Amino acid sequence: VGNDEQWRRLCAALECPQWVDDPRWSENPGRVLHRAELVPLIAARFAARTRAAWLERLNAAGVPAGPVRDLAEVVRDPALALRGFMVQQPDADRSDGAPHPNDVPLLSLPWRIDALRPPIVYRPPKLGEHTAEFFSRFRQE
Repeated sequence: VGNDEQWRRLCAALECPQWVDDPRWSENPGRVLHRAELVPLIAARFAARTRAAWLERLNAAGVPAGPVRDLAEVVRDPALALRGFMVQQPDADRSDGAPHPNDVPLLSLPWRIDALRPPIVYRPPKLGEHTAEFFSRFRQE
């Protein structure tokens, strides 16, 4: 939370009103100083409900909040596809270019040159593909 008023609203949403008057946490400098004690307490409260339930509760309380998404959620975001940030890199074992279930979804490069994103030239390596080459550089001859 960004200020003491948001702190009070957070404490109410977390159903921990006693934290508001605790001298360690009543003002932001104290929360910073005693962060190591406070974070586990807040984390325990958040573990009691789902992310969706907390977002609804925090937003209703006027506490700025948003989801922290995992990678799978990020790459499924339709906004990325709409803006051309997601590309399918063909599977390494195929050369026909047709879509295939083994194609690798990748984030495209974030910049544009003359309104076009540069193509991704190299595909991600397969598991272990470069292991021998990598370790050969460290062998004693």
